Amino acid sequence: MEAGNAGLFLLRNSISSSPAAKIQTIHLSPTADILILDAGMEKKFHPGMVLQVTSSTTSALIGEVILVDIAAARSAALVLDIIPGKKFSVGDFVAPKLLGV
Repeated sequence: MEAGNAGLFLLRNSISSSPAAKIQTIHLSPTADILILDAGMEKKFHPGMVLQVTSSTTSALIGEVILVDIAAARSAALVLDIIPGKKFSVGDFVAPKLLGV
């Protein structure tokens, strides 16, 4: 591994191995699906941040969400994408998406 890639390797592994939040509540509607997460400003979440959702039971990628409202220890996210055949569940893990990795 090249020295310049060592930091990226460590960053990628630290994020994927330590989820930033869990899904607390799921609100489904015909116009938009919203997930309420158990983390917010204390995890340095900010509006517009894209997060990946992984299964709490299989660690498989389920989909992506975008943060739209942030409080101290809670946040709301709109569903951007979900893998066909998958569904979000309370307790699933959410972590920041690394763009271009």
